Amino acid sequence: MPASPHPLPDAPPPSDGSLVRHIRNGDQAAADALYKRYAGRIRRLVTARRPTSFASRFDPDDVVQSVFRVMYQRIASRRYEVPADGDLWRLLAVLAANKMRDQIRHHKAAKRSVYQTAGGENPDRTAAWGDEAAETHLRLTVDEHLAGLTAADRQVVALRMLGHTIDEIAAHTGRAVRTVERVLRHARDRLAELLIT
Repeated sequence: MPASPHPLPDAPPPSDGSLVRHIRNGDQAAADALYKRYAGRIRRLVTARRPTSFASRFDPDDVVQSVFRVMYQRIASRRYEVPADGDLWRLLAVLAANKMRDQIRHHKAAKRSVYQTAGGENPDRTAAWGDEAAETHLRLTVDEHLAGLTAADRQVVALRMLGHTIDEIAAHTGRAVRTVERVLRHARDRLAELLIT
């Protein structure tokens, strides 16, 4: 039979929502497809944000496996739904940030300094390590918080972080000044809670 001069286009890949529905029905192929879709991105995220002091302490693949274990469990228990934009990436990125923060806390605990493990402690290097870990924790906390905001609210916070005034942000985003103030106040309050806990 001669080949068609107009081959049919490939079917579009299944949406995240479709994969989630199949995973809930016990479809292992759907779970594998979701893993293949996002595992590489999570691995790159962890590799890029993991402090160099912890490079030998935990592997990005450990974080990837842990993220998907939690994701599959919560999909099965219907605790996770696909966001309105149909994309699970933000949720997976927040999970990865939380898992990485847990790893950093774990390796800081009980005097597990990387310098002590190497044999002997250099006070200057230990202080630098502490500063780096604190900075990483702060960055992950801010990223985690921003990932939970709507795109419009993230834009407001990002513009404020760049030094724009409230009036400038209102004009740029087309939102009322009072709305901008409310978004920023909520963001500050929530971030303060995250940093204290």
